[in-house]
Amino acid sequence: MDNYSVQGLFPTPLYSSTINVDDKLKQFLLSQEFKKNKNGIGSITKDTYILNLPDCIELRKQLMNHLSRFTKDILKIVQHDGFYLTNSWVLKTEPGEWVLQHAHAYAMLSGVLYLQTEADAGDIILYRDSSNYNLFLPTILPEFTERNIFNCDHVRIEPKVGNIMIWPSQVYHEVLTNKSNTTRYSLAFNFFIKGKFGDEEHQLVL
Repeated sequence: MDNYSVQGLFPTPLYSSTINVDDKLKQFLLSQEFKKNKNGIGSITKDTYILNLPDCIELRKQLMNHLSRFTKDILKIVQHDGFYLTNSWVLKTEPGEWVLQHAHAYAMLSGVLYLQTEADAGDIILYRDSSNYNLFLPTILPEFTERNIFNCDHVRIEPKVGNIMIWPSQVYHEVLTNKSNTTRYSLAFNFFIKGKFGDEEHQLVL
């Protein structure tokens, strides 16, 4: 058989790394005042700019370093220094709770840092953009012997404490039901960009 190759066209980037959050800061974040989500499932901190607090300065710096690596070194964005943190909050899901499928509006990049989790505390699922039709048009859906990066319509990830992920904000995602006996805590955050884009009649200044 002749040699052949297959490459992924226009893949969606998902940045992953780890951050060590010391116990003092972790307890500070977990001790914040929470409120129920609008859908009544799970809770978020009343302060949705949690990383602006003085206690979070060092953690914020670490997040911005990861953001810079992603936007500058991986995505090769010229205006990578124009990205800035907009809002941030801690999400709490008790045993039996979950997070509905959603995307983040009013943001360009979004991410999460896991503060407390364990096996069966709720995997995160990220979905392929429906405009890509999940490989084929939805007229007919063939079956596959196995799933891979070319034919899958979602990716499921079991989070570990200290894991950080950043992805384009339009990516829909959800968190499965917490089937453990431990409350799951994660820090979520959004980024936007500022600067001068384009030129002449097409110039935009943010």
